[in-house]
Order: sequence, then structure tokens, then C-alpha cells
Amino acid sequence: MKPCHATGLLLLLTANLASAEGACPPGQYQTTPPGVAGPVGCAPIPEREKTRQQWTNQWGALANDGQKTWGISESMPSKKMAISEAMDDCLTRGGKSCKLKLVYSNQCAAIVGTQKNSVVSRAATKDKAINFAADDCRRKAGNNVCWTYYSGCSLPIKTGE
Repeated sequence: MKPCHATGLLLLLTANLASAEGACPPGQYQTTPPGVAGPVGCAPIPEREKTRQQWTNQWGALANDGQKTWGISESMPSKKMAISEAMDDCLTRGGKSCKLKLVYSNQCAAIVGTQKNSVVSRAATKDKAINFAADDCRRKAGNNVCWTYYSGCSLPIKTGE
């Protein structure tokens, strides 16, 4: 046999041995260093841990004393805290017998009113909350002019990046 035929035959016989990249099944890697005698150790390829994006609710509240005094809270971590803050704010501003008018979460709110009456509304955006309250105010106000007393949002915050 000629030397070039022998080399070709040798390459054909060893081609199957070289086709595998490692001794481990797919999804696993070799833990035994190359060249070390003994059985080959395999372990699962660790998946990259994905951070899970989460959202934390935010609360807001509006309180009024039945006159012109409002208490406002926004971006509070709980409903209870939002209510308490709005009631305290109303009393601090001089309100007497303040009452809760609106509690909202992950939304926006607005107070639109005239000299005599006020309307509250909530919606996904500040502009929508203002528009809803303004439309309601105009229906109730007749010839009186409605103005926006307050608008704000308590939108969820992103956590866990």
C-alpha cells in the first residue's frame, strides 16, 4: 500500500472519532479536564438567571371637607397610607370634618371645579382624568367656569432589574 493511501485510510477511520465536540450529551458540559485519565464527568450547562421585572403598585387619595379644602396624597405604597395622608393633608390645610372622596391605584386623578362645586375623576393618564372631570363639571356648572384645581398620578414603579 502506498503511503498516501495509508494516510487517507487512517483519516477515514478516525473521522468519526473527531466529529463529536465532547463526551457529554447536548445541554451539558465536560467537568473532567482534558487529558485526565478516568471517567468523563458531565454537568448541565447553567442557564443564565433572568431577572424578572416586577411592578409595585402606587396609591393616591383625595379628601375634602365639603367646602374648599382638599387633602391630596399620591405615589404611596399602600391604600391605607394614601388615605391617611390625604385625610391628614386636608386637616392640616384647615379642613373640618374631612371625608374621603377618591382612592386610586396605578392611575391619575384630577379635581376640577367652580367656586361652589368640585368634581373628581380618575383615568389612565392625567389628561384623560382632567377631561373626564372637566366634562362632568361643565354639565353640572351651567354658565360657571370650571378650572383644574389638581391633577396628579400614582403610577406603578418598576422593581427588580
